[in-house]
Amino acid sequence: MFKSGFSNVRLFWPLQIGGWLALIPAYIGINLMATRSVELSVFNGISRQVVGFLVTLLLWRIYRRWVVVPGGVLRYSVIAAALSVAATLIDVAGFELIRAAVNTAVVDELPLSLLIGASLVRLGIYGVWSILYLSLQQFLHARAHSLKLAQAEIAVRDAELMTLRAQLNPHFLFNALNTIVAEADDNPSGVKTITRGLSEFLRFSLRQREHFGALGEELAAIENYLHVERSRFEERLNWRITVAPSLRTARVPCALLLPLVENAIKFGLQTSPAALELHVGIECRDRLLIAFVENSGRWIEPSDDDDSTHIGLANLRRRVELLCGAPAHLLISHPPGRVRVEVGIPYAPTAP
Repeated sequence: MFKSGFSNVRLFWPLQIGGWLALIPAYIGINLMATRSVELSVFNGISRQVVGFLVTLLLWRIYRRWVVVPGGVLRYSVIAAALSVAATLIDVAGFELIRAAVNTAVVDELPLSLLIGASLVRLGIYGVWSILYLSLQQFLHARAHSLKLAQAEIAVRDAELMTLRAQLNPHFLFNALNTIVAEADDNPSGVKTITRGLSEFLRFSLRQREHFGALGEELAAIENYLHVERSRFEERLNWRITVAPSLRTARVPCALLLPLVENAIKFGLQTSPAALELHVGIECRDRLLIAFVENSGRWIEPSDDDDSTHIGLANLRRRVELLCGAPAHLLISHPPGRVRVEVGIPYAPTAP
């Protein structure tokens, strides 16, 4: 029946103390109108609230362990009502003990009708106290549960993003090392250029500790990557990057364009009738940053026979969805003799 639940002690005590203190002047005023006795009214007002404070601490010890689950509201309501009645009986008995201990004429003047009426009022107070406490506790418990779920979701998302990024870097590294191996025998001097470009590219990759970075930093890494590929393919690869200087500081997901450039080179070289023409472009339209990679050649549908893992586009699409939400998009189009992949994300003018 009972389950350890959420209890915000720091919130409970100010409300508990403040609430009972606020009842003292109200009780004194009501008793003063009924008895016309200042001494009796002050005694009744203070002593009843002291008893009430102590009795509700007993209720608190019980209620603080409750977590009302769906379907159990009626059951807990009945129990809370019974506890409110029990609290009222304890309240009356406690007050009578105080009256007997004081044993003054002031106390003896208390009319029986006022005692009965006060008992009914006390029952209402304990009922309201129970409702307010349980409602607030349930609200705080639900909020804490939602916060835990949100934190768990963020942790899962971050773990997934880190996994996706871990898939990317080895993918690029594998291709770059193949390029170095291919050039080692025929062009030893070119290996230095390739290695230097690869070193700069890896330095960029190792600096990425967050999910977002400046667009200009990735464009510089893309240029290093393209210089590595140019050393291998020479006149078979021509490329250009067009971007306004003001857009280089835009805040974008890391590795936004790298997988697109990699795919464009890999598949474009297979399908371009002549040299591969590669165009990387960045523009801003309607508060969206539009980044695209366009290459000559034709689109190749993924197949089981292809040795490519095809993780690039799926990886990028998933990361953009996680990081940028609904406004983001990834579009693939096939202009005559070309393949264009476009990514749109909300435009953030400065990098963190």
